[in-house]
Amino acid sequence: MNAIFSNSPEMLALMERMGMNSITNVLDYYLSDTVYSFSLIATIFASLLAVRMIGKDFTQNTAEYLYSKPISCDKIYRTKTMSFIVNILLFNVIVSLISLGTMWIVDGFSFNVFPLIIQNGSIILLGLILGLVYIGLSGLKKKPTGISLALGLMMLFYFLYFISMIVDETEFLIFFTPFALTGIKSTSAFTDNVVISSLIWIVVSLSVWIAGNFKIKNRDLL
Repeated sequence: MNAIFSNSPEMLALMERMGMNSITNVLDYYLSDTVYSFSLIATIFASLLAVRMIGKDFTQNTAEYLYSKPISCDKIYRTKTMSFIVNILLFNVIVSLISLGTMWIVDGFSFNVFPLIIQNGSIILLGLILGLVYIGLSGLKKKPTGISLALGLMMLFYFLYFISMIVDETEFLIFFTPFALTGIKSTSAFTDNVVISSLIWIVVSLSVWIAGNFKIKNRDLL
């Protein structure tokens, strides 16, 4: 790859940012290429799941019945959130085990699995951040977050991350997207910008979710 783009310093720099300049085994290929597809699939799943956790009560006309029962709305809100978290963990663990098994078949255990654990853990955190934001927005609004809005925001964040990696002048965009987590492939990837961006979005997601929880206490229906 370095030889192919030897005459393009900008492309070589982008490859280095994405970790595609030193592929020596199947794990390096997964961390530099496949992981971006996996992160996109995982976040689409997380977005749709988070929206459906509350939205299905309205599409199936069960919201009024459910929230009229002798149980607080915020308790239902927290229960749905816990269900979302469990589903995200199960989905990512299953996919991670399948990925690990495939790499073992192809290359054996000739690589260190620690970077894989770090990367997949980062993707789990990314899915949780997006999910908490969408669930929180559903709690703040009179209607649940729409699928189109959720997927639109997710794709915006996804492209902002890639734009932030193109040149140094756009690197500041990394603070406007939680997808900086997809770049964490080892402990050396915990740069100042990545850590700050991750902390910002952890705080944002928790703040939106907590605000949604407080808001939902003040009304009978979501």
